[in-house]
Amino acid sequence: MQRVGFLAMVPGLLRDLGSEPAKVLAAAGLQPEALDDPEGMIPYSSMGRLLRIAAEQTRTPHFGLLIGQRIDTASLGLIGALMSDAPSVGAALEDLAAHQYRNARGALIYLLPHADQVLFGYAVYQNGIEGSVQIYDGAAAAALNILRDLIPSADLSLVDIQICHTTPKDITPYQRYFQTRIHFGTEHTGVLFPKD
Repeated sequence: MQRVGFLAMVPGLLRDLGSEPAKVLAAAGLQPEALDDPEGMIPYSSMGRLLRIAAEQTRTPHFGLLIGQRIDTASLGLIGALMSDAPSVGAALEDLAAHQYRNARGALIYLLPHADQVLFGYAVYQNGIEGSVQIYDGAAAAALNILRDLIPSADLSLVDIQICHTTPKDITPYQRYFQTRIHFGTEHTGVLFPKD
């Protein structure tokens, strides 16, 4: 299952890109009102299918990136509120990793230490999920947004973006959004940042 949360933004983005939300939701097997309540739940597989179909219907291969750009701690509901009250950035990210299962079952958020760096990562574990490219693009963008929320004064040029799918034909939208080093075809998807 997946908490609707940030997916409530999908219909507006579809309209902005010239597509009819009800038709895209129907093609994904969802009712027209499925994304109305941010606290509602949909199957995780339906989210992946929705993002794949949305990317195809709008002819926007980076649709997931556009959604991920809109995800921040506030869009995470109660978990985001918990993160905002955390005593440190590390504690906030640990709260997200520990409680993320409340918002989604089908993927996990994790922290992976590497010498003097930490990977703030996301991995889909449910088998047979459509739209994984869109999901991973959104997860990488969301991870950077969450770091921006938690460390507003940080120099984010010091981070590396890792995305596990192959390099897209057009990387311009990624370069424009991330404005730092981006590595495609990596083992993990997420943001690698200095521990300090």
